[in-house]
Amino acid sequence: QDANVWSRRLTQTDRIVYLVSEDRIEFLQARYHYSDR
Repeated sequence: QDANVWSRRLTQTDRIVYLVSEDRIEFLQARYHYSDR
């Protein structure tokens, strides 16, 4: 895994993956869970 790519768990099911460079942060993936209706 590239040293500049980070993953953070927001909740037990939700997380984000992002790339950090000198002048920006790029979000590569976001996973989230909709509540059941």
